[in-house]
Amino acid sequence: MCHFNAIASTPIPFSAKKSGETPADYEHTNSSMALAPVYMLERLHNTSQLSKQSNINAISEFGEKATSESNQHVIEIGFFYTEDLLAQIGRAEIDRYIDEQISAANQVMINSGLAIRRQVSYVGPFPMANEPDTAINLFLANVYSDQAFSALSNIRERFGLDYLTILRPQTDNNFCGWAYYDNPYAIMEVGGFCTSATLGAHEWGHNDGADHDIANSSDTPVRTDARGYNCAGEGTIMSTSNNWNTRHNIYSSPDISVNGEACGKLGEADFISVLNELVALPNHLGNKQAASEKIASVAVSIDKLSIAEGESVIVTLTLVDGDDNAITLDREVSIELYTYGDAGSDGDIRFNGALADVDFINATQRVTFSAGQSTQSISVTTLGDNEQEPTELLQIGARYGDYVNGSANELTVEINDAAGQESLSFSLESVELESNQSIALTVNRAADFDIPVLLALVFDSEHLTITPEIMEFTSANASENVTITAGNIDIAETVMIQLEAIDGSQVFDQLAIQLSPLVIEPEKSSGGGVNFWLALLAALAFAARELTQNRRES
Repeated sequence: MCHFNAIASTPIPFSAKKSGETPADYEHTNSSMALAPVYMLERLHNTSQLSKQSNINAISEFGEKATSESNQHVIEIGFFYTEDLLAQIGRAEIDRYIDEQISAANQVMINSGLAIRRQVSYVGPFPMANEPDTAINLFLANVYSDQAFSALSNIRERFGLDYLTILRPQTDNNFCGWAYYDNPYAIMEVGGFCTSATLGAHEWGHNDGADHDIANSSDTPVRTDARGYNCAGEGTIMSTSNNWNTRHNIYSSPDISVNGEACGKLGEADFISVLNELVALPNHLGNKQAASEKIASVAVSIDKLSIAEGESVIVTLTLVDGDDNAITLDREVSIELYTYGDAGSDGDIRFNGALADVDFINATQRVTFSAGQSTQSISVTTLGDNEQEPTELLQIGARYGDYVNGSANELTVEINDAAGQESLSFSLESVELESNQSIALTVNRAADFDIPVLLALVFDSEHLTITPEIMEFTSANASENVTITAGNIDIAETVMIQLEAIDGSQVFDQLAIQLSPLVIEPEKSSGGGVNFWLALLAALAFAARELTQNRRES
């Protein structure tokens, strides 16, 4: 039999359920975090290198990594996802969710002035089926079944996990999370009504030993003042008596104030002091499990840094010593190879993040090295999508090792477009226009694939109008007409019109427009008038000279 401490839960809609409000009223969105205040820490514990104020917007950044610096006490957490959650949202989204929860939880630590950080040290499948119709509290009891407990205990020891958190889809309409006080196990439901970015900070607070605010719980926490608290109209992280959409992202302490009101009470709610006390005690926080021994590292290399979509890249994982020399070990070890997309840029070149199972087959997996084995090779295959698009980036690395450190280097692979041959061009290379003149010309598309494309005609001149400025080709080989009209031109100028992808990621062609003022020619005479009489007078003068000359000669 296993004996465990009191159980703490996170209900929907938390303590307000008795009032008849629906769970939807308590949905927590990232945008609400921007409304949270900056907390004033009037007297801090153990904060020699921590910021005393923090912008709460930071907690909504997906992908932010929790770090473990020398002055920080690290709580290592292992995450176990159920098979139905993996089928529902995929591994890439599970990793995003975990990163969000860890990031938010560490922001709470920073806001609270605590030199404590929570860190992901393992991600893998839960060894039992979910049983979605089972209430969350009953499902968590499965952790202590013979099937799960032995498997989890083995992983916990190999990876040095202080806490173990099980993730499953949201099916319990009463609770989003359930955790044991001062105990390593917790469960969190993902999706549905359970959208709080700080659900983890709350459940792991129970694992740390805290209870809800004193008005909403009669359970006994690890210390009498390890509780949440309400201040300035909202609750702290462990409180359940107020709306979680706008709660304060701090743990309770009488030394922290919001709008001049203390967010804790001596002897009743001072969880920050409790955490600072528990940091140094065995079997609490990050001291629940000895850190995993690291006897080697894993280096990652790839055969190509740039490939065309549809091609594969070979990833080689190698066990190395401290001098990066390849070695073998006398025991079995494992590491997680991860593959994910990220966006970036290089000068004027814009990149898109590659999407798992859209642009590449997700190869995130645990790779095992048997005793005496030094290398493993994995093929990562990209997918062709027959769409015109900019270069995409794929990140590859190794993490979450047992007895081995993850790779220090994260490699980036460029996935280049291979949709087919396509040209988009103007029918002319240059055009001359005078004031108020217009010209109609053609934009041609020649392609060996039939994917719609949206183009923009981009120029910088107040003397031109172009109709239309946006054009769409819906078939492979087609032509579209465009009309270019000049306004009143005072000074000659040259305007370049660029034919671009609608997002500006690619320029297909350009056209030079030479603009000039209207030229007015001098009026020409058709006979008579002043010019005629001037010519006649000249002829008479010439005749008189000739007559005079003839007389002299005779």
